[in-house]
Amino acid sequence: MYVKSNFSHYVSDGYGEDDDEEVNEEDFLEYIEALKRQSGELEDGSDEDDSSEDDSEDSEESPQKPVFSSKRPKIEEVVEKPQKESKKAEAKKAAEAKKAAEAKKTAAAEAKKAAEAKKAAETKKAAETKKAAEAKKAAEAKKAAEAKKASEKKSQSVKLNGGTIIEDIKVGDGPVAKSGKQVGVYYIGRLASNDKVFDSNISGKPFRFKLGYSQVIKGWDAGVVGMKVGGERTLRIPASQAYGPKGIPGTIPPNATLLFK
Repeated sequence: MYVKSNFSHYVSDGYGEDDDEEVNEEDFLEYIEALKRQSGELEDGSDEDDSSEDDSEDSEESPQKPVFSSKRPKIEEVVEKPQKESKKAEAKKAAEAKKAAEAKKTAAAEAKKAAEAKKAAETKKAAETKKAAEAKKAAEAKKAAEAKKASEKKSQSVKLNGGTIIEDIKVGDGPVAKSGKQVGVYYIGRLASNDKVFDSNISGKPFRFKLGYSQVIKGWDAGVVGMKVGGERTLRIPASQAYGPKGIPGTIPPNATLLFK
């Protein structure tokens, strides 16, 4: 608690120059009591002399100015507890704010760490998925290559009597073509010398003939025997099993080896 000096204008000889200066509470109280004694409100403990009655009357008519101690009154800080409590509350509030800021910072760091961990997990998962897909693709490619190799190994060329060479590309799963049976085929015919197509039937109705009845060249009668419906075969037919030394003018040269698929 702070008390400002409000009585300094009563004091002569230098008092009252600084109205806002702090004074001591005890000195202030003593000062008030001195004022009261000078005014006659309090007894100062001494009996008045009867003979001084006239003087007293004169004194009442002309009261003396109060005389004060030469010691300049000063009110000092008396109560510090509220300030200490206020500082303590401020310190507590600051500590709580600091703690909250640190907690927020820690939470942000943990969130960042979690995000990084999630991103790393997703990256790892994506890499594993990609690796698995590549491994699967490689396995399928290997399997296809092995199947192709097995198929190529299985489809060996066979040379028939007369010189026609047959090679199965795909073995069918239907009835077997036998001599004396009616068969229908789709084909592409090329010249072995330059791979030029000279004849073909790959759509619409198949080319039909009776197998083994010389309705076609010898290479076909020999080469189609044994095929199954749905199968594919290549025939390499020498000129002696095809159109011989004459050929077909404008289409097949003389002594031409023919390739049929």
